[in-house]
Amino acid sequence: MPCGSSLARDQAEPVVARASAGSLLDAMPLDSELTKALSRAIAEEIPARFVKVVDAVVAPDGRNAVILVLFNADTPDAVAMISFCLHDEGEWDELVTTDAGDVGTNWLGDRWVAYASGEAPAGATAVVAQHAGATDRRPVTDGGLYVVAFFGPPGDDEFKLVRPPEIRFV
Repeated sequence: MPCGSSLARDQAEPVVARASAGSLLDAMPLDSELTKALSRAIAEEIPARFVKVVDAVVAPDGRNAVILVLFNADTPDAVAMISFCLHDEGEWDELVTTDAGDVGTNWLGDRWVAYASGEAPAGATAVVAQHAGATDRRPVTDGGLYVVAFFGPPGDDEFKLVRPPEIRFV
């Protein structure tokens, strides 16, 4: 199961999550089983051969994920997208997919999430994001893309993230 930051899940502050084990500053490859499960959720209406999960941020309780995905990854027409998924009854379900390259907030099944994604400037190796006192550092992928997310507490519909995360590249 993915691990998150040192903040407790029931605190009223956002929590930072990793898609795999490691500290907030140590990015590790996505677990192959998680990658397959997320790909299946996204590929319900699109043939799986056209879907490539590039990176994902999973909430500490494992119920929500923001996924950076490439459609038509092996073609010149590859399109980077962000998929918002909910884990329920042992399966991942895609709630909505939108263009990567955005900074914003979204209601993700049972909580708010603040996110940023897109193409990093040439030469950048990581993105550092801050939101409501929490900081996360995530790698830029080999293709120059990134995703970062901060999850609000479950069930707190008052946790309307007034502003998206602030980001910088290193």
